[in-house]
Amino acid sequence: MYQRLRDMREDADKTQAELAAVLNVGQTTYSRYENGVLDIPSIALIALARYYQVSTDYLLGLLRERGFTGECLEVYYEPVTGAHVGPGTVALFFYGTEK
Repeated sequence: MYQRLRDMREDADKTQAELAAVLNVGQTTYSRYENGVLDIPSIALIALARYYQVSTDYLLGLLRERGFTGECLEVYYEPVTGAHVGPGTVALFFYGTEK
């Protein structure tokens, strides 16, 4: 995930200070998010997803593609429906419903 944050920022030709301003945090804090020293709060992750117009799953490294559905990269368990999702499947969960 952390490398993806950096890649997204560099692809957008933005500095850490510019992204820190978007999140209303200091540049040092943003740098710590990008380097994996601090876990990024969910509100900041959502703000970055909106800023870059990608899904939070993409930022987290769960999807290969920037859209809102795509190939799942890791196996995980969806607690609401009990569905198992693994590599090679295409899934998007929205309030416990597979779309």
